[in-house]
Amino acid sequence: MNSSRIIVIHSAKGGVGASIIASNISITLNYLTKKPVLLAEFDTIHGGSQASLLKYRV
Repeated sequence: MNSSRIIVIHSAKGGVGASIIASNISITLNYLTKKPVLLAEFDTIHGGSQASLLKYRV
């Protein structure tokens, strides 16, 4: 049985920390479960900030 889950973090206003909360949840889930975690940000207006939060080069 597949135990995949979808967790949605949404904010109607910018600057409330939704990106930080989403990245912290994904890092914590990966650490606790030792399973791969997919973090997808669909912020098309501001371009997303997960790459800079997780220190990835784009």
